[in-house]
Amino acid sequence: MDSVQTDWRGLLRGVRHGLAMTREQLADRSGVAAATIKAYESGRRNPSRPLLTALLTGLCVERFVRNQVLEGAGFRPDGLDVWPRNPDFALTLEDAVAEIGACGWPAFVSGEGLKLIAANRPYERLWGRPSAPRAASTPGDNFLAWMSYPPIADRVKNWDEVTSFLIGELKGSLRFPEEVPEGTSPHIRAALDRFFSGEAGYVARYLALWERVPAARAKARFSYRVVIDHPRYGRLAFRCLGMGVNEVDGLILNDWVPEDAQTWANLEADGTGDAD
Repeated sequence: MDSVQTDWRGLLRGVRHGLAMTREQLADRSGVAAATIKAYESGRRNPSRPLLTALLTGLCVERFVRNQVLEGAGFRPDGLDVWPRNPDFALTLEDAVAEIGACGWPAFVSGEGLKLIAANRPYERLWGRPSAPRAASTPGDNFLAWMSYPPIADRVKNWDEVTSFLIGELKGSLRFPEEVPEGTSPHIRAALDRFFSGEAGYVARYLALWERVPAARAKARFSYRVVIDHPRYGRLAFRCLGMGVNEVDGLILNDWVPEDAQTWANLEADGTGDAD
């Protein structure tokens, strides 16, 4: 947040007032003199980072406000410094597989470069893919690799929208941003080699999109739409929600949640929506 636009002094004062805490009480909890606190709140003095963080800790401020105050005062936010220390905070692959297995909608676990690592039964039934997890599978096993394969690509009615999302993710990758449409990193190159061996019309559309789709900014949570004309289940519309669940291993949970009642009905008619 822009420090010029953030009234961090007002935020600090407002938190203290909201707790009905006097400056003297905050001084006892933080080790910062009451006169110093008054000077900070009134704008007569600027704090050092250690003293400001001591005040925020004394107020037990939630991380969102804590980071607003720190950034407003011109300091780096320290949200990661107060990240939960319990070792099971992030999901392991086994945890993630269990999570998607309990879903009544198509869901899968992906890794870096859009790689498909695991999928649940509704997702497998939707696409006819083999069972997961596939942690040791080939690098080319990802959704982009299938988008020039007519039995799959022909079903995706918003193909340009989906492919634009995938291209933006590749270009905006935090670790390996792709600079050419053929890919540069090995795991992406394998997927794109498979893609480029597919139907020429889809390859041409991909290359045209590559020229105009900007890089996406990495987000902890993202969404995109997929609309499918399925030969067995009819029209299916999903709002696809992705969320990082393990930063160390780069694991992302992807939930394809039906957008409308008709999609739910079409999935459930044949048991596709059943969880494992």
